[in-house]
Amino acid sequence: RKLGKHDWWKEGAEYLLGVQNADGSWPGSEQGGVRQGDTTSPMVNTCFAILFLKKATMPLVKLPEQIYSGEGLVGGGKKGGDEKK
Repeated sequence: RKLGKHDWWKEGAEYLLGVQNADGSWPGSEQGGVRQGDTTSPMVNTCFAILFLKKATMPLVKLPEQIYSGEGLVGGGKKGGDEKK
């Protein structure tokens, strides 16, 4: 969780939230030109920022323990060969 005395996720999250644009995206070279070698587009920066921030976020949806496929139901896939009429 820490690198030396630094809580890397907390510090990174504070930085990212501080530079986030009002529309929810993160700036890149298409917004202000190349700065200190920054040649990344806003779309790429936004994707990486979301991936970084997701690190410590609880899932929004809890998946059920068992997922039903519908196999064996009418019109939901058939097992075996031809069915007798």
